[in-house]
Amino acid sequence: MGGFIAIGKLFNRGFWVSYLISVLLNYRYAVPAVILLVLHFVFDISLIWFAIAVAAWLIIVLVRLVLVSVVGICVDRIAFPQEHIFKTRFKEDNENNECDNNTGEDS
Repeated sequence: MGGFIAIGKLFNRGFWVSYLISVLLNYRYAVPAVILLVLHFVFDISLIWFAIAVAAWLIIVLVRLVLVSVVGICVDRIAFPQEHIFKTRFKEDNENNECDNNTGEDS
């Protein structure tokens, strides 16, 4: 797979719970949306501006959380390269093995 991050690992159930918590904790990004909603009822401006502000709020929180998740996955791969260690150790064990892949036949 190379350096690609598995989508299933990134967008699992825990990610969406974290996203919901992040949306709730980053309520300050919703202030423009609330102001636009009040302006809609007071001055009858279009409701599309409220929808755009809410979408921007949710997208900003999503992008920030995805970046933090990707960095976390990358740090795990750099700090704990288990696959690389296993492959290297397995290769060294096979090279040092005295039985050169005997198939059971006498040569």
